[in-house]
Amino acid sequence: MEVKLTFNLPDEQSQYNVCIDGMDNWQTLWDLDQRCRSSLKHGHGRQTPDEVFEFVREFISERVNFERVV
Repeated sequence: MEVKLTFNLPDEQSQYNVCIDGMDNWQTLWDLDQRCRSSLKHGHGRQTPDEVFEFVREFISERVNFERVV
């Protein structure tokens, strides 16, 4: 099976970027899942839910370039 996606650039640049970055973003989710699994198993040292949320946000922000989607 062959699939071709067509984008009208530059009008659909953000949609194009989402498609191009898809595998990297999937890898980020996989890495986050593994980090959460490890933290649950071995401990993480965070005291409040806010600290956990902040960690997750930083983890994602370091790996995903949100500016390419906007």
